[in-house]
Amino acid sequence: MIKYTSYPETHTKLLSQYLIMKKSIRNSESTLNVKANTINLSNMQINLWYSPELQQWRWTLTQDREQISGQQPILRDAMNDVANSVEYLLDTQQAE
Repeated sequence: MIKYTSYPETHTKLLSQYLIMKKSIRNSESTLNVKANTINLSNMQINLWYSPELQQWRWTLTQDREQISGQQPILRDAMNDVANSVEYLLDTQQAE
């Protein structure tokens, strides 16, 4: 059974923005791989969810065998952590 939780209006708006951004990233994945053929983004997976018990936005980022995770009480801060982690992985891949 799926349990639906109501979120404050600001969290709902930010979550909608995230879902739009995620769809946009999926649509442009092949373009990114063509333009930057040294960076493989096709196997990067980002999961984001809200934990009502902890009152935290939690996330995981997985690429190949590397996983990074975190949590923040504010959605925008969690999204910034995810963006910083993606940039870190991209910088690491470019250095190799």
